[in-house]
Amino acid sequence: MEGRTLGEGAAPRLLSVAHVKRFALVGLLVCLCAGGVAWLRPDDRPGVLAPDEPLQQMLGADAPSFSREGWQIHALATYDITARVLHKKRYYVGPTADLVPYDFAVGWGPMSDSAVLRHLTISQGNRFFFWEYQEPPPIPQDQIICHAANMHLIPSSGAVRRALWWASAGDVVRLTGYLVEASYPGWNLWRSSLSRTDTGNGSCELMWVESCEVLPPGAGAAPQQGSGSQKTAATNSQTVIFF
Repeated sequence: MEGRTLGEGAAPRLLSVAHVKRFALVGLLVCLCAGGVAWLRPDDRPGVLAPDEPLQQMLGADAPSFSREGWQIHALATYDITARVLHKKRYYVGPTADLVPYDFAVGWGPMSDSAVLRHLTISQGNRFFFWEYQEPPPIPQDQIICHAANMHLIPSSGAVRRALWWASAGDVVRLTGYLVEASYPGWNLWRSSLSRTDTGNGSCELMWVESCEVLPPGAGAAPQQGSGSQKTAATNSQTVIFF
């Protein structure tokens, strides 16, 4: 039997027009997907992306009540917030995780501006929200405090739960629903903050979420101010906790 090297005697194969078109289509789809991901996850768009203050209206004796996973929930105020997601944390274990599977650290006004956020380190854990900066802070500390919040989010439906799952850090989201207090047998009352200027124990918003919408780029964004991102030498650090 004669030996034969691979490809011996075979004419070079040329790609057909159909193959070329197929490869071109695949390349186009890859580019579109990459662009779509960049559109959906706008981590570093310039300027203030969520300029408006949250809207809160206190409720009276006719406020609605809900029950979920053994918890009794009573609404304290209506709440409507459009903010940038700064960090997101999923919880899995225990009655609190059954009620509140997601915490969002959010910012609005100057705390939705990448020029400010790039100088902050933001994290979450054990229902805490941490932000840290190298001295001096990018904006006055009181402005950081009153334009950021750690929100414990109770989805009112499966659709809202999926929307909360989909949202990621960098997204601008609109959340509507109620600030609430919740009770569970053997547990202390879990009550939402009703102020945007508090910090420390009890300063987080506990929210029954009726709707969650991830907004497209530019929706509600304020014109960019000439805030310039000054780089300063790190001399000291400051960490603040919301919970």
